[in-house]
Amino acid sequence: MADLRLEILKSSRDGTNGHITVTCRIRDDSDPVTGVGALEICGIDPLELVAKYNGDPQAWLAVMGREMAERHRQRTAVVADLSKLTGKSVDIG
Repeated sequence: MADLRLEILKSSRDGTNGHITVTCRIRDDSDPVTGVGALEICGIDPLELVAKYNGDPQAWLAVMGREMAERHRQRTAVVADLSKLTGKSVDIG
């Protein structure tokens, strides 16, 4: 099983225009400290889903999940860098 997973917490479709929205986050099972990623709300128009992903929501979620995983890795790296500064002072000029 992969350490990083896209966890879909909620999905919905707008009744007027059909826009599809999902609320999701990355889960990193290998890291108990920063393992739960930030919530993100992502959306796609059904026609775009058909045009770009042949109507396959799994394909869209896979692409979106990889993009979210990269942002999660960047956020985790920043948190790690900032944690090294705990108890230190920083010259500000």
